[in-house]
Amino acid sequence: MTTPKKPHGIPVAAGTESPVDLPSPMAPPPPPPPTTTAPEPAPEPDDLIPVRPPRTPLTPERIVELGALYRDVVLQDDDEAKQLQRRIAAELRRATHDDLHPNCPFVEIDVPQLPMGNFVKINERPYIGRMTVRACTAQTILRLVYDARAVEAARLRDDGRTIDMDRGALLERMRIIQET
Repeated sequence: MTTPKKPHGIPVAAGTESPVDLPSPMAPPPPPPPTTTAPEPAPEPDDLIPVRPPRTPLTPERIVELGALYRDVVLQDDDEAKQLQRRIAAELRRATHDDLHPNCPFVEIDVPQLPMGNFVKINERPYIGRMTVRACTAQTILRLVYDARAVEAARLRDDGRTIDMDRGALLERMRIIQET
């Protein structure tokens, strides 16, 4: 049986002349029915089950142990050794800077532009101008600057010998950073 239609195309209930109750696309949705139950209380912290046990901080001894274990298994070709390598690498990647270098102070350095016009980058992070970084990062930056200047100086010399840069402002900066 087909539903009769009015001339303008609105369906009507069988036996009546009024349109079928269809939701209007412009009408707001009806409000949800009121709930009479109280919300569930929050669980106690002792009742929660941790997803992952808390990570113990790495000690310098543990880092040395992981490094030795990694060197022992890195040349092995079986699946267990590969899995162990991945677990060691993951544990070291999760380590914070304070785990790897405890009590490493912050120092302020001026990072010069390299001779070829670019800047020092470590892990895709550029270091430009006056910056406050950890002492170990400062040593790495200044070593990269020193090496870049030595390469550029050797490239510009006619005889191909490198220039001795033991005397200069760069060595003084490195000495100050190493003392802190």
